[in-house]
Amino acid sequence: MPHLTQLVIEGFRNLSATTFSLSPTITVLTGGNGAGKTSVLEALYYLAHGRSFRSHEVSTLVQTGQPYFRISTQGMADGLPLRLGVERQMTGGRVLRYNGETVRQQLALTQALPLVWVSSDSQTLFLEGPQHRRAFLDWLVFHVEPSFPSLWQQAQHLLKQRNAALKAKAPRSLLLAWETEWIPCAEQIDQLRRLILTEWLTYLTPLLQTFLDISDIAVHYYPGWPESSTLIQALHRNLARDNALGYTSVGPHRADLRITTHGIPVADHLSQGQLKQLAYAFALSQGIMLSARTSQTPIFLLDDVPSELDTMHCQRFFDALGQLKAQIIMTGIELGDFASLHTTEAGITHIPLQAGEVQNQSKSYCSLA
Repeated sequence: MPHLTQLVIEGFRNLSATTFSLSPTITVLTGGNGAGKTSVLEALYYLAHGRSFRSHEVSTLVQTGQPYFRISTQGMADGLPLRLGVERQMTGGRVLRYNGETVRQQLALTQALPLVWVSSDSQTLFLEGPQHRRAFLDWLVFHVEPSFPSLWQQAQHLLKQRNAALKAKAPRSLLLAWETEWIPCAEQIDQLRRLILTEWLTYLTPLLQTFLDISDIAVHYYPGWPESSTLIQALHRNLARDNALGYTSVGPHRADLRITTHGIPVADHLSQGQLKQLAYAFALSQGIMLSARTSQTPIFLLDDVPSELDTMHCQRFFDALGQLKAQIIMTGIELGDFASLHTTEAGITHIPLQAGEVQNQSKSYCSLA
């Protein structure tokens, strides 16, 4: 289980070059709008995922006037030292470091640092396109099934080759050659998703009563092609369409989780408050399942939680995180926003920020009040 003790940020957004000391339990970042609270969470997210949750442009992440940003962290994982780092140049160059060694792929950092990100946008899981729900499911498969990362990379490579052949109007024989390799990978991904989904629902279901008092939440898995046919049948049936589009329109890259209550999509039936509660239940279920399956507990990055949940549900959420013994890094306007929460965790760290600079970092040992 990773526990971070230090986060170093240089040249990232509006943040001054700073070393943050992190609590093994709860670190609270406070400050007004523009103080840089969310940027600290974003930096750690970037280190773990190689991308931001706010922008796809590196130029918006590198601080004005700086040629690069650097993010690094230290901690422990399974009793051993853990050191991760990334440097990203304004010109596009990138250096990744894992325990002092330069690595080529982001994969090593992502596997070492499982994060669960929760914010006011978390309900987009239910409101926006299938890619968000695929990403949610694949996070679980990625961290639980060791074979998944390499299988996914292989499937993506082969899919790109088939798409390139479609775009180039290549002969059918070439498409068949790529399909012969891609279909077994795609079917294995589908099977892993189905297995993980079935198991995950056993962790989600008890949480739904705690957070929603609604028992009739159904999660239906759509594989990315009609369930009445095999993938190869769906490919052949959609060949003319794929040729016209220039890309593959069926397959695991089109999968979705269809989430309903009383047969109606939750986005059309639940209130905004209920959708937020559902999103928090989904986030908790990720951590609970990962802990049960791998003895790893993800680090939870929580952006302005007190403003998103009422006091009762907020307390339930933190109680569940406490049972997980999860490391939490969270933001709020001021420490008083958390006064209604009760925790017995020791070593809570408070980091006030103003205009991207740390003011007076302090520790409390009893409560957030």
